[in-house]
Amino acid sequence: MSTLYLAWQAPAARSWYVVGRLSAETGVYRFVYTQGALRADREAGFGSLSSFPELGRVYESDTLFPLFANRLMPRSRREYPAFVEWMSVSEDESDPFALLARSGGA
Repeated sequence: MSTLYLAWQAPAARSWYVVGRLSAETGVYRFVYTQGALRADREAGFGSLSSFPELGRVYESDTLFPLFANRLMPRSRREYPAFVEWMSVSEDESDPFALLARSGGA
């Protein structure tokens, strides 16, 4: 199992909160909100992400959720081989979760 955490920065106070956890296990992706999301909501008006509107729900998918997949370079781009090389991942092993972890979604 692999796990990544999602951080959110409050616009006014600029405080950071860990608001979600994304995990991948045997072909299933799961997203859940952490206690940090509740704290961010209470202290800074976080609310929720539009892709995941319910704070108490476990979201599951057999593909990487679009919110995260859209943070990765598409394989069809000409620059993709250079991107995975820059991430120090071979093209054969470049699963989306590993690239998201390496790139931080940037």
